[in-house]
Amino acid sequence: MSTKTQIANASMLRLGEAILTNVDADGTNPANVFNAIYEIVVAEALEAGPELGWKFARWRASSIDVDSTSITAFADYSGTVTGTGKATSTAPGLVTN
Repeated sequence: MSTKTQIANASMLRLGEAILTNVDADGTNPANVFNAIYEIVVAEALEAGPELGWKFARWRASSIDVDSTSITAFADYSGTVTGTGKATSTAPGLVTN
């Protein structure tokens, strides 16, 4: 994960400003402006979530070969299960969600 100073320096480079050694101790106007808005921008980015354009968070899915994968965790359970859940069948060629 990038540090606050690394994030500030990426911004400074895009704006044509000098890079900072430590954004919290620099005391220059660009550092002060960055520090003034940093927490606000972080909160807004986290509230926006992936629906509104996070570029750093991606879903990744992988599949399994249902013909060669066996699930034995519940094979010996004969009681009644209550509640809701998602079930996947390992019958050859059949996967349900």
